[in-house]
Amino acid sequence: MARHLIEENDDFSIYAPIIMNSEFLAAQKDIAQVSSVAIGQNRKYLADSVMETYPNIKRAVEINSSSLQFALITGNTDSVVLDITKLSTMHDCSFYPVTDNDYISYVLLVNNDIVGTEAFESFIECCDRVAERLSEDSELISAVESYTGEAFELPENTRIKFLKIN
Repeated sequence: MARHLIEENDDFSIYAPIIMNSEFLAAQKDIAQVSSVAIGQNRKYLADSVMETYPNIKRAVEINSSSLQFALITGNTDSVVLDITKLSTMHDCSFYPVTDNDYISYVLLVNNDIVGTEAFESFIECCDRVAERLSEDSELISAVESYTGEAFELPENTRIKFLKIN
């Protein structure tokens, strides 16, 4: 989505990657039994990564991100790709990495007019402090629990990285 925006509007640019590996493949059955995956719209690269990592997954469908959990629970798909903040609501699921390779999940998209301003530099310093703090598992767990209002455990195969900008 960020790439599409900057292609359409010269006022914005991708300033830096900020989060890596924040999505997980969620399934209610053994991964070897999974043959389909649902992903959020405009995230085809995630489907490509999943199907490359798990050759038994042969079909991918893009759906509205807000419908992913429902699609899995109702059996409309065998698995879904969810951001880490959505995992706490997915009971009776196993979570798997989307890929064995690092990938960028989120970027910082900025209006070019603010780059270099004092306020922007202050914002970047704040982002770097948050990235450092969230790199600690206990801080990440606490942040997700605070955000979702749900108890949360990190999947054992978590490789999420919060990147400093400076």
